[in-house]
Amino acid sequence: MFIGHRFNIKPYLKQSKNVLYIKFISSTKQSDRPLHRYGKLGQKHLRDPRSAYIRKSAYQFPSIFGPSLTGCGIFRDVKIEASNVAIIEDLYLRTIDCNQHYADIRIAIALNRINQSNTPLHCKITITGGGLNLSQQVQFEEGDSSATTVLHIDRPILWWPHGYGVPHLYHVKTELMTGDGQLLDTNCQDFGIRTIRVEMSDEKSEFFINEQRIHIKGTDWMPTSLFPGTTN
Repeated sequence: MFIGHRFNIKPYLKQSKNVLYIKFISSTKQSDRPLHRYGKLGQKHLRDPRSAYIRKSAYQFPSIFGPSLTGCGIFRDVKIEASNVAIIEDLYLRTIDCNQHYADIRIAIALNRINQSNTPLHCKITITGGGLNLSQQVQFEEGDSSATTVLHIDRPILWWPHGYGVPHLYHVKTELMTGDGQLLDTNCQDFGIRTIRVEMSDEKSEFFINEQRIHIKGTDWMPTSLFPGTTN
């Protein structure tokens, strides 16, 4: 549910009448294997211990709030991507430091080069939102498949959890291009500028957002209906 997968389908494509078949096995049976190998994680008696070993929403496993209705299938859309040079495999943003005066954002970009392409490339990074319009380029030399850079933002609008401020999000767009300006791929994300720190002791754990102590108030959310296809 939470991990995307990419497969090279080029060797299997025909000129027409291509059909995609996806075979699923029981998610609970799949999680039985690591459970039998590694045992239970923790001593929570109200939750199916298999839930720790499979990437699905916790509400699909039984608890005091709902029944066990573990689903099976594709969680997001399926799409076909085509490229002869490279695509953006991953985009990762992390707030290194921030306060009301400035923020330093580390951006890491990973490429998937097609057909062992070693062509020099560059990626244009644009951050917008809250009156900001900031651009920077990252170079990929021959053979490079990853690169990082740090963007400095003056007077940022920080992200805050509910009850402590506005959960403001900036928008980042990355455009991968060849040396002559041919657009190969784009990636767009929304992100919040904030730091998160946890202080743990024998008695308690304390959370700090943007160096401000935050009181965590426990919640447990379940969809109003666990049955796929229903609207209530």
